[in-house]
Amino acid sequence: MEEIKEIVVLTERRDTAFILIGVFGHRLAMESLECGKGLNGSRWAITMSEEET
Repeated sequence: MEEIKEIVVLTERRDTAFILIGVFGHRLAMESLECGKGLNGSRWAITMSEEET
């Protein structure tokens, strides 16, 4: 079974973005949080990958 190395989340709500970061934060570190304009308004693009230990 392949291990998840990176998670990319697109959400229109900033609070949802931070909830997801909190859920995965124990195992994955947030690398970037960018707000870009989409057709339906703002979209928060989050890229998370495994922390280097």
